[in-house]
Amino acid sequence: MTRTSLLVAVLVASTALLVSTGAVPFSDGTDSIDDVDIEMSPADGPNGKYAVINQNGEIELLLSDDNPDLDGNGIPGDSRTPIHRVFTITNNGTETARVWIEDDADDVRFYRDDDPENGLEGPDNELELGPGETIHIGLLVDTRGDHDVEDVSQFTVHAEQGTPTSTPTPTDGDGTDGEGDGSDGTHGVGENDGTDGESGDNGTAGESDGNDGTGGDTIPPSVSAFDAANPEGQNVSVSFDSDEELSSINVTLRGPENATLTEGDFTYDSANDTYAATYDSSSDGIYTATLHVAADAAGNDGATGQSDQVTVDTAGPTVTISEPTAGEDYNNSDVSLAVSADEPISNWSYSVDGAASQSFSPNTTLTDLSEGRHSVTAYAEDNAGNVGSETVAFTVDTTAPTIPDDSFTATNPEGQNVSVSFDSDEELSSITVTLRGPENATLTEDDFVYDPANGTYATAYVGSRDGTYSATLTSAKDGAGNDGATGQLDTVTVDTTAPTIDSFAATNPEGQDVSVSFNSTEPLAVVNVTLRGPENDTLTEDDFVYDPANGTYAATYDGSSDGTYTATLHAATDAAGNDGALDQNDTVEVDTADAGDGDGGGNVAEIGGFEVTTLLGGLLPLALLLFFIAVYRRRRGEEE
Repeated sequence: MTRTSLLVAVLVASTALLVSTGAVPFSDGTDSIDDVDIEMSPADGPNGKYAVINQNGEIELLLSDDNPDLDGNGIPGDSRTPIHRVFTITNNGTETARVWIEDDADDVRFYRDDDPENGLEGPDNELELGPGETIHIGLLVDTRGDHDVEDVSQFTVHAEQGTPTSTPTPTDGDGTDGEGDGSDGTHGVGENDGTDGESGDNGTAGESDGNDGTGGDTIPPSVSAFDAANPEGQNVSVSFDSDEELSSINVTLRGPENATLTEGDFTYDSANDTYAATYDSSSDGIYTATLHVAADAAGNDGATGQSDQVTVDTAGPTVTISEPTAGEDYNNSDVSLAVSADEPISNWSYSVDGAASQSFSPNTTLTDLSEGRHSVTAYAEDNAGNVGSETVAFTVDTTAPTIPDDSFTATNPEGQNVSVSFDSDEELSSITVTLRGPENATLTEDDFVYDPANGTYATAYVGSRDGTYSATLTSAKDGAGNDGATGQLDTVTVDTTAPTIDSFAATNPEGQDVSVSFNSTEPLAVVNVTLRGPENDTLTEDDFVYDPANGTYAATYDGSSDGTYTATLHAATDAAGNDGALDQNDTVEVDTADAGDGDGGGNVAEIGGFEVTTLLGGLLPLALLLFFIAVYRRRRGEEE
């Protein structure tokens, strides 16, 4: 059987190195002992951070604030603190190993199985570790009173291969080694023949001659009902029961604030065996209270890591009203109330327009609201009695906008554009106008410009085709969704093509009249023709007669002078303003006088030195002519 001792050098306040007695470090936490392959490693879990493998492959125990992985200041002072599962010992060999630890101080104790009373110190507490088995090792650190863990020099970890030799059966003795009066509580063996005094060197079984042989108090206090509470505000109270009075107490508080409560902070109620203390906190959050020491006057400790949590909550919940929406308009007198909070709520209530609050279970409906502006406040009380609230304002509007039919117009302001405009007695949030014609389009609220002074909406559609367009108002909603559209409709014709003018002519139909005529491919709104010659004049659309069957325009100027007349077309504009005039012109000769003595032209006679022309066409009857001649001759004769 091979036996190897493992030396553990420990400086609990700073560092601790685990190395073998042969000065061979536990490389990667492992050392071999013949057929026993022992491995020591930091334990999984939160307390494994106290054991680390350094850069040399050695395990270090770092229990102070030198450990970079610790959030606090290491082991608390004036306490007896158990630290479960700091490192592990594993037998990776093929044979059973017996393991125990020896130390030279009472300030730090090694224990196993998460039980500080289940020590691993001394051969009497050795543990058989079979192949493949692992045990978790914890530390019980005592920083009370004069205890000073920095004075600890070393521990020795023993690992032994094989099955332990059997312990010799004690022989009967006379118990003389255990004689004593039992007053010091450490010895005391009854005076008898030794049959009840096995292992007579410590006298643990015999009856003493002074008392029952148990000596002093070795039973730890029984601690129960460990509780953490929030009595009021942000205070944290800690209480527990003990079956005997205590001389040393250590309770740590961890949370938003950290603190340590000692015996001086607690009040003892001897009638009920209750200890209670209150920590005056100033922060909300979850606090964890842990009992590290509950020792009686004999030093027996009843603390086993009892722990409890309490939530301190002095802030009101954050309330959110998702419905109704702040600033929104609703077209119904019944409006939904939907709420939520960021924590559990014990009581909900609401108030409308400052009226008395009424309880409800989310969610609900606000009913029979009048037309106009309203406000609602929702209140939420959490389990700690804190109240939060939120208020939103909204409007109930069930009246549709008024849009006069005659205000809805479609026009062609210029080019091929189509303009749409209308009046509304209130501002709109949604507009839809459809255009149908050579091109189709839909105009929305974003396309319109609103003139609040006149309550007018207007927009222009930029078209690219001539033709007749129809504009229809299909939606005109206010903020509450009330629709004032009733199918208002208007049409407009887009015409950008000039009329075609041909057959422009000037004639003299009779006498001294001048006639002007031309053809147009469409009706005209404006006509302007000038006449220049012996007489000047201007003919307008009112002077012309339009023949729609033939598309002919004709006018006659009643002249009174012979001569040459020139007619010029200066304007031939359709209703859209398109002008087909290209200064078309024509001339005509007006001549109403006969000339010369040609055949049939008339007879010329000289009477008294005058030429008298007689028209053979019967214009002057012959008898009348002869009458005038006779009269003339008589006068001449009388004069002679």
